Amino acid sequence: MVTEPLSMELLRAREKLMRLVRPYLHEHHCTEQQWRVFRALDEFGELEPKDISEQSVIMPSSLTRILAILEKEGYVIRKKNPADGRSVLISLSEKGQSKVARMRPHVTEIHENFVKRYGRERVRYLAELLRAL
Repeated sequence: MVTEPLSMELLRAREKLMRLVRPYLHEHHCTEQQWRVFRALDEFGELEPKDISEQSVIMPSSLTRILAILEKEGYVIRKKNPADGRSVLISLSEKGQSKVARMRPHVTEIHENFVKRYGRERVRYLAELLRAL
């Protein structure tokens, strides 16, 4: 029996999970990538773009465009890094914090329903396996 390559199975699993979240993000005029940036900034606070890129798993070139849009829309604030004048720090504005606060409960609920469906231990074990990759 020929099995699918691991990369295809991972893509299928990601797509199934995102199908649950995507309609909600769309309803709130938020892309998947924007939500990942919001989550990173909400979880870690003020970050340099390279750290946002790492935490949100977004290529730096794409992140530059996303941050420009979020800044223009008033969701993030960009300021010079006082520790290193060559870099900048990005943080959520009040508007961005408000958006995340409104959206987080429903996204958390979607995640919890997923965990209930597949079992907390199985999901935890899957996450451990994925981190090990």
